[in-house]
Amino acid sequence: MNISKIIEPQLQKTKRIIIEEAKDHSIVLFHWKAGQRVPMHAHSGTCIFKVLSGEINETRIANNKIHFNTLLPGFEGSIGDGQCHTMIPVKNSISMHYYSPVPKKLCPSMEHIKLEISTTITKRMLPKN
Repeated sequence: MNISKIIEPQLQKTKRIIIEEAKDHSIVLFHWKAGQRVPMHAHSGTCIFKVLSGEINETRIANNKIHFNTLLPGFEGSIGDGQCHTMIPVKNSISMHYYSPVPKKLCPSMEHIKLEISTTITKRMLPKN
């Protein structure tokens, strides 16, 4: 698959691009459409992410408190059990996410794409034990 067909300047809706999926984890690239909200949600297990480009506003609920964050390129974060959040891109943005376990429920407002690439590229993103 040609990556230029996935990362495009005029998005119709947010794209969720699965780069790697195994039994215990997945690595996903999001190409966010500006203004397209992801509903408030929680993650079962671990979600580690990094913003690669753009600007994303995050509203997070943790420890019964609401936090508002502006996520800019280079921002690295995580969300786990007991927390929930929503993300709203201010402009078209790209972020990379590592999930463990693999999410079972997918957001219906996104386009879901599975991309086959070498796992040597994605192994650099995996948490070091």
